[in-house]
Amino acid sequence: TLLWGANGAALSAGITVAIGFYVLYDGLLRDTVDINYAQIFLAPVLAAALAAGSVYLALRLFTPPERLTLMIYKGIVFSLTYGLVMIIVARDKLFGLVARLHQATFSTGQQPQAGESSVETQSS
Repeated sequence: TLLWGANGAALSAGITVAIGFYVLYDGLLRDTVDINYAQIFLAPVLAAALAAGSVYLALRLFTPPERLTLMIYKGIVFSLTYGLVMIIVARDKLFGLVARLHQATFSTGQQPQAGESSVETQSS
């Protein structure tokens, strides 16, 4: 926080939460919960790193003069890069999550449980 102000405070809070989750799951729930950290975090961390790099490069090419325009510009560059990387790296997982979110949001009936198919089979 002393070095980077609010950004440093946010970074330290995020790191603390990440370490806390790791300690909780790996240290306390190791025998109960099986988590593949690489499968869960690799694609989003890669996408976030590349998106942050693309924002850095975009700001080197053009920096909007107003704060609001700068914020929108950075948000658009980050979001587009993050989305494209996620589509390239984890397309099936991403579209599966979007489909589940859409179904949970717009479905009027009972929500399917994990492992159930949304297509009903008819007996002959």
